[in-house]
Amino acid sequence: MSRAVSMSTDPAEAGPDPAPSAVPSAAVTTAAEAPGRVAVIVPAAGKGERLGPGAPKALRELGGLPLLVHAVRTLVAARSVDVVVVAAPPNPQGLAEVQRLLADLPGDTRVVAGGRTRQESVALALAALPADCDVVLVHDAARALTPVDVVEAVVAAVRAGAGAVIPVLPVADTIKAVDGDQVSATVDRSTLRAVQTPQGFTRDILAKAHAASNPSLPATDDAGLVEALGLPVHTVPGHAEAFKITTPFDLVLAEAVLRRRR
Repeated sequence: MSRAVSMSTDPAEAGPDPAPSAVPSAAVTTAAEAPGRVAVIVPAAGKGERLGPGAPKALRELGGLPLLVHAVRTLVAARSVDVVVVAAPPNPQGLAEVQRLLADLPGDTRVVAGGRTRQESVALALAALPADCDVVLVHDAARALTPVDVVEAVVAAVRAGAGAVIPVLPVADTIKAVDGDQVSATVDRSTLRAVQTPQGFTRDILAKAHAASNPSLPATDDAGLVEALGLPVHTVPGHAEAFKITTPFDLVLAEAVLRRRR
């Protein structure tokens, strides 16, 4: 990958999932034969209020570096990734800070102004992708410790013919449905999965999903927008270390993981 950093405000438990849905085996294509490139969108404009007062969540520090830097380092280390586009806080200071943080990273990393919501930020970054990118991943900066292998698995599944792919983990806890303060049912957890990122898509499917979405009813992830179109979403095994850093406790856990890695 060539190194390039640009800024634009223009929208142009570890272990395998015991029962992942099958990724199509037909039309298997190697990365070398693939006609287009792979881009990753990182929405990083949110405030992250559950993490407490301070800088936007993506810019909170973990081991002396912002979560965003950890996340982008992983993405540019993935052999299959060609371009990373970060949707930064939509103000001059936020844009400049994100550009500064990413300036010394290898690879083709770009910065665009994000929106008021995660969904809007992804749509703005999607519009700014190079025309030759035909596979698009969307990754949360808050999942700063996601292993490279998860990124590669998602790309491989899309290249193998899946239009939409998400990494998942089995749900370990017992899940109860409640009505007020009373339990109304115990949910069968055998069919439940906790969803992670990066989520991968063919570019046309992701673009159609966002074009058809209702901004007043935002989805919690991009796969939800694809589901709303009635299209299938496939799964690959996720990883325990790809957890989302949302609360102060998550940050403590992430520090422990980072220390173990070092």
